[in-house]
Amino acid sequence: MQFGAKPLFENVSVKFGGGNCYGLISANGCGKSMFMKILGGDLELTAGNFYVDSGKGDEQVAPESIHAAVNSGENAVYQNGK
Repeated sequence: MQFGAKPLFENVSVKFGGGNCYGLISANGCGKSMFMKILGGDLELTAGNFYVDSGKGDEQVAPESIHAAVNSGENAVYQNGK
C-alpha cells in the first residue's frame, strides 16, 4: 500500500499468537487503521505479503473481502464503528 511514491509500510513484521485478542496503540497517523484494513480485507494489499501460522507452518493470506477475512479468523473493530 502506498500513497504516490511513498510506501505506507516498509519491512513490517508482527507476530500474533492464536486464540488471543490484540490492540494496536500508537500516535495518530501511524497507519494502525490502514494496517488493520489491509489485514481485515477492507483494503487490497498492493505489495508484500501477510502470513498466518496455521499450525502447519506459515500460510500466506490475502483476504479479498471483509467476509473472507472473518471466515479465516481475522477481524477488526474500528473506533468509528465501521
